[in-house]
Amino acid sequence: MSYFSFKKFKVEHDNSSMKVGTDAVLLGAWCDISDATNILEIGCGCGVISLIVAQRTMSTNIIGIDIDKDSVVEANINFQQSPFSAKLKAAHCDLYDYQPHIKFNCILSNPPYFTEETLSPSLRRSLARNSKSLPFSDLVKHAKRMMTDKASLQVIIPFSEIDNFISETNKQGLTLVRRTNIVTKKGKTPKRVLLHFVNFVVEDPVKNETLVLSNHNNERSENYKKLTKDLYI
Repeated sequence: MSYFSFKKFKVEHDNSSMKVGTDAVLLGAWCDISDATNILEIGCGCGVISLIVAQRTMSTNIIGIDIDKDSVVEANINFQQSPFSAKLKAAHCDLYDYQPHIKFNCILSNPPYFTEETLSPSLRRSLARNSKSLPFSDLVKHAKRMMTDKASLQVIIPFSEIDNFISETNKQGLTLVRRTNIVTKKGKTPKRVLLHFVNFVVEDPVKNETLVLSNHNNERSENYKKLTKDLYI
């Protein structure tokens, strides 16, 4: 059994379709949950994003859903073994069929993004990472139906897909308020982008930032260390 240890919890990820990765840690540490009381994570995998969010907030109801049954089983094990078990739950369900009894004021997702016609040898991993299993249009549409009037949708996606994703959010009346480009090293082209949308009109300009992950010595940058200081050992 393998697991990833953080300062306040550990994550088993042997049986999940997706392992603990930098993208998930970034979204969990970066997302704005200051006013969130009911949070939904779409595609929770082993539950690492939900766990990070649970560590960062005092009193919140956090639900993770995933189409992969083994991932949900493992996520619930991770939740139960954490200090935050009382506010965490994972459910095995298809987003298309999910009918929660509440609306959420914060929705998070590290969505599938591979678009290659040929899937990788591992079908479960491919489904977790291939955008054909959950097109951006469907992700945004179903997020919208489950959002309160003052809710947010926050995601991490490939930088190359930003125009496609924003196009879909525009169709659903969501407004981009914050964007952080993720660069592995200074001078490199961004590989990922963190996006924060709200379910209402905002007149203020979008807050644009860039986060460089590594310095010239291949060590974590000061800004990355600052963002994750309460997480990594």
